[in-house]
Amino acid sequence: MKWTTAIAFLGLTIWAAFDEGIWHPPLWLLYLVMSGLWTMSAIADAEIKMLEKKLGDEA
Repeated sequence: MKWTTAIAFLGLTIWAAFDEGIWHPPLWLLYLVMSGLWTMSAIADAEIKMLEKKLGDEA
């Protein structure tokens, strides 16, 4: 779900950059930041799941 949201924000970034123009950054810059945050969150969740699985296998 988080990957889907990150991709959606990236799509909104591209749309906003073309719709408002690349030199009017507030909206597409916000979407780009949100996409980055959701991507980092998804990566962190994957890392946590991997560590939980590794710790569960060792026990």
